[in-house]
Amino acid sequence: MNIYQQVYGAIHEDLASVFRMLARIHFLMDDLPQAISFQKKAAIVFERALGVDHPDTIVAYVHLGLYCHSAGQISIALRLMYRARYLTLLLYGEGHPDLATFDTNIGLMLHGLKEYKVSLRFLRNALNVQIRYHGDESVQSAMGCELETSYIIRVSIVKFLVGTTLLLVHLQTLAKCIRQFRKKEEHLACTRKCWVLMMLEQKVVETV
Repeated sequence: MNIYQQVYGAIHEDLASVFRMLARIHFLMDDLPQAISFQKKAAIVFERALGVDHPDTIVAYVHLGLYCHSAGQISIALRLMYRARYLTLLLYGEGHPDLATFDTNIGLMLHGLKEYKVSLRFLRNALNVQIRYHGDESVQSAMGCELETSYIIRVSIVKFLVGTTLLLVHLQTLAKCIRQFRKKEEHLACTRKCWVLMMLEQKVVETV
């Protein structure tokens, strides 16, 4: 790092890449403060060397957001994810496949803050993007469906929302996810979802 600074100066994209690698190493070592510190430096250098709207700068925001989330700084992580998503929309529009990754991360972070309705909106958008690019039968779409249905299961059980309409909508979504795993009937996720489906069907019978 010192050699890069001596050769290229304080502002150069290669120096930012070094900061990014150091941040990743510290993150893997569970040294989150150092990981966040180096990733902040990487983001700042990428901003000044390449511009705010450069893809490498956007990726730096995403990594910094993930490190902050791991350190429990969820509000900061959300702001960084929102920023990365906004810049991606400006550059590429609504049709970029990376929006599925952004929306999934944002949805999970919002869920941790108990912002359930907004979280579900982002998770559904992520699922729609996955289906658009990979099709209904893809693993990516199945994983997106699994996240959405897991969210609805958690809200339905924890908040005791046993209304028939909510459960029927959930059952339809869950069934779709199970069908996507049907090719591998021994898959653990399929077995678990079949059990949950039976449990929720019984709830519907009880509430009718």
